Amino acid sequence: IIKKFGFPYSNDFCEKQFGCSAEKVVELLEPFMVEDRSERLTKIVEDRIFDIVPVVEGLYDLGNIAAVCRTVEGLGIGTIHIITGDGKYKQSARTTQGSHKWLQSQRWESTKDCLSTAKSDGYKVVVTDLEAAVSLDEIDWTQKTLLLFGNEHAGVSEEAKELADQR
Repeated sequence: IIKKFGFPYSNDFCEKQFGCSAEKVVELLEPFMVEDRSERLTKIVEDRIFDIVPVVEGLYDLGNIAAVCRTVEGLGIGTIHIITGDGKYKQSARTTQGSHKWLQSQRWESTKDCLSTAKSDGYKVVVTDLEAAVSLDEIDWTQKTLLLFGNEHAGVSEEAKELADQR
């Protein structure tokens, strides 16, 4: 699997997954869709934001990941990236309430791999850090931006702080 940032469903994705272009997939499926639903889905996809990518690093409580998914989907952002860290989690009964169905999610084992890939794809890396916090007004949201949130106990890693363009 090629991990990348930005709009996840390019022609390359469709050709690898389905053996044909995105246009061909739509052409083949469209006769099976009610026109109102097709228009609604097209509008949703057109309005999704892929130039702002939230990333959570090493979250412990799975309920918090679900909360981030609900918030991200509610803001119209189309993707979330998760750096799994050591893989130890607290189980949670809280759910994504269906928001995960509208989000493309990408998992990473390494902070360095995630942030380096984002930078090579043209994203500015902004790391949340209480010790060096910048105001949200100081971030240029017109640029492709990765916004990294740390875990509940330790915040963001030192590695993330070192790789940050802004924090």
